[in-house]
Amino acid sequence: MQKTKETQAEVTATRKENTIAFAELENYNDSNSFVWLAMLLPTTEAEIKATCEEITEWLLEKGFISKGSVIDLKNISGNIAGAGGRNDVLVILSKDCGGLAPLKRLQTDDMKWTSDFIINYASDYGNAVEDDEDYYEEDEI
Repeated sequence: MQKTKETQAEVTATRKENTIAFAELENYNDSNSFVWLAMLLPTTEAEIKATCEEITEWLLEKGFISKGSVIDLKNISGNIAGAGGRNDVLVILSKDCGGLAPLKRLQTDDMKWTSDFIINYASDYGNAVEDDEDYYEEDEI
């Protein structure tokens, strides 16, 4: 089997295409995505496709999902530590997936619901999340 080499320009284009800004995460919800902390994303389209397939198999085997598949992976850009910072990846699931099994997801520290990641890791990306005053209710005395 002959392996083709991608040029540096193709690799750079793939990286740019497979990058998402922290602010864009709000377009995703917990039923169609999650964030995998400290994951290195492959550099070529073929490697990304193969990685999606491998992650799908692992998620199904371990019971994180019962159906569906991983359809894309995107580096989350803008970590304030720069190139030396943690590399987090948005894992995008197929519509029929229904999200991660809650109890299984809680068994790992590396997989975060997208909504939790936005709130708990905003400062790593130079973003401040304002408290929703209506969320916190004071107990009546």
